[in-house]
Amino acid sequence: RLIHNPYDGVGLTRIINVPPRGIGRKTVGTLVNWAGELGVPVYAALQIVAETEEGAGADETRPAAQIPLATRARRAVAAFAGMLEELSRARHELNLLELLDLLLERSGYAGYVQDGTEEGRVRWENISELRTVARDYAELPVEAALSTFLEEVALVSDVDNLDEQVDAPTLLTLHAAKGLEFPVVFIVGMEEELFPHSRSMDEP
Repeated sequence: RLIHNPYDGVGLTRIINVPPRGIGRKTVGTLVNWAGELGVPVYAALQIVAETEEGAGADETRPAAQIPLATRARRAVAAFAGMLEELSRARHELNLLELLDLLLERSGYAGYVQDGTEEGRVRWENISELRTVARDYAELPVEAALSTFLEEVALVSDVDNLDEQVDAPTLLTLHAAKGLEFPVVFIVGMEEELFPHSRSMDEP
């Protein structure tokens, strides 16, 4: 998801240190706060750090001394930014399965999951299943495959998380609820120009 949209700040902070790569919570918090002070997305702050560490193309108004991270943290953040840039470029060259395999290798996630434990084995089986699904999208044009895959996986995962034993209302989108059966259903927002949406009324 982050390769598809690097400006997804929530997604970025979730995986920036998974597997552990020397970017702890304190560093992430400092990075997020600094991005807020600059008025830029976290991804843009990452790029500033990376450019400064490379020493080429850096913004001279933001020298390393003004980046509120220790040297070791700056290097770790710059390395992560470099990996993200590499994967983002690869998105335009590789099919979806090749991109997923490159992601697993470059991020170190494959080795991180396969830690010799039973939990690790189950998690790797889940990833293997994801690879099987990704293979079905390998023939799509590279520019469309990732976005299509993410849209469809999101719909499936919402339904997979449904716990039918919980005695509470279940909130789902209309599209995610497709094909499910409930004894009682309330659909909210059935208002003129909202459902059906006003955009559907212009042409047949």
